[in-house]
Amino acid sequence: MYSNVDFGSAALTNSWRYNIGGGPGSYRHPSDIYDRIWEPHTYDNFVKMANESWVDWKTDDDTYGIPVEVLMTAGRSDNASTNLTVSWKPSGETWYIYFHLAEIQVLKTGQVREIGIYVMDQMVETVLPEYGKSKTVSSIPMSCPFEMNFTLSASPQSSLPPILNPYVHT
Repeated sequence: MYSNVDFGSAALTNSWRYNIGGGPGSYRHPSDIYDRIWEPHTYDNFVKMANESWVDWKTDDDTYGIPVEVLMTAGRSDNASTNLTVSWKPSGETWYIYFHLAEIQVLKTGQVREIGIYVMDQMVETVLPEYGKSKTVSSIPMSCPFEMNFTLSASPQSSLPPILNPYVHT
């Protein structure tokens, strides 16, 4: 499932799976085919978003098997000029971050949501999320003894604020 991990030199110990904007309860089997627990989570500066309509979700790679209920929620910033930043105190281990991104709004003509993903101030990828289709972006292995962080920002071409759908750090 985690193809970028070199299991010869590393092991995935604990994973934190966040259902951004979701609530009030967690999701697991049968919603999650791997029986992972997705905890609802929000941040003070995030605006919750949810798609209440059923969407036949497609994935770029179904390896991760993200539950539809988790993909249908997100958090966003107030406007396109405000970044979304998340940080935490690591335990000195090597960390991997998996962003499962999907557009959950039907965009109007001329609206664009393009997101730059940065981990520890290093650009990972620029993503143009598609409605009803998830894309997984993984970071390179990172290690930092003090504070780990990632930032999602709207690209210069984006007219909409960045969104954060479910993510995992392990």
